[in-house]
Amino acid sequence: MGATLLLGCLLLVNSLALAGFDGGELSLPGFLRGSGLYTAALESALPGLRSLQGEPGVPPLGMVNQTLLALVDVNPLDPKTFLANQISGMRSFTDYAPPPGFADEGDSPPEAYPALLTQGEVYQGGDLHGGIFIYHAHTTESFFPTSGENFTTDLTQTVAFLGQELKLILEGDYGIPVLHDVTIHDIPRSQAYQEARVTAQQRIAAAPEVRLVLDIHRDGVPRRVSTAEINGREVGKILLVMGTAHEGSEENRARARALHEALERIAPGISRGIRERNLVYNQDLHPGALLVEVGGHENTLEEACRTLPYLAQALAEVLYQIP
Repeated sequence: MGATLLLGCLLLVNSLALAGFDGGELSLPGFLRGSGLYTAALESALPGLRSLQGEPGVPPLGMVNQTLLALVDVNPLDPKTFLANQISGMRSFTDYAPPPGFADEGDSPPEAYPALLTQGEVYQGGDLHGGIFIYHAHTTESFFPTSGENFTTDLTQTVAFLGQELKLILEGDYGIPVLHDVTIHDIPRSQAYQEARVTAQQRIAAAPEVRLVLDIHRDGVPRRVSTAEINGREVGKILLVMGTAHEGSEENRARARALHEALERIAPGISRGIRERNLVYNQDLHPGALLVEVGGHENTLEEACRTLPYLAQALAEVLYQIP
């Protein structure tokens, strides 16, 4: 089945290439370019294609490359995806890559970092007796207008600060116990999800009663995509990223859907929705594991922090719905 699908996909690309390949992105024949009928036909046949179209202000992948990605999860512009489809177990190693078409080219970690801060120097964690576990696969992701860089080991400038602020709100306002782990996993960035998996496994094993596991990030998209105005103030929008390449992903999807719906009830427009990808993101470790993007690298840290009360309220609603 897989070989047949791949062959069909390659035949499709070949025929389209003969019709209009320009040496870069494959292009469609002239009479099909811009055809809403052609796009609609592909979307109806390929349920995963619509979610790959991008968002306002973000250049999408070409239609042919989107078709390849939806059919066999292969991005012609990313050789790793070819290997991931042929080598068993390698798919999870590509999880660190942002979704094609949504990465900012300048949003990559430098080769050298200053001395790392230890967890004890930043935050004191506590025991988790049920509730929520928060960690970060990309712990050093920061907010450029505030920190002057996209990544830093000063965790008071990164998504780790968001995790700590969210913990304080959840515990103080809702009485929900939270353990926040600030271990740095993304040096090097290519190993982030493998390293974060070890942390998550250890924490979940020590607290099997945990009901939600949040991997909090910030996105790498333009500010116009990652920002909303809520109650007259600019806040970082929330994107939920779902991995579907594991058994039991339906439970994760149900939690993500519930969180999205709660967010939209509380603050309409704050959620960018749910993006599904045929990857894992370590969400196979727990049915309540979610990847939450808060704002983007072009937001300020303050704008991202303004999102947290809305996120906390939505999480409390979802948490209390879980049996």
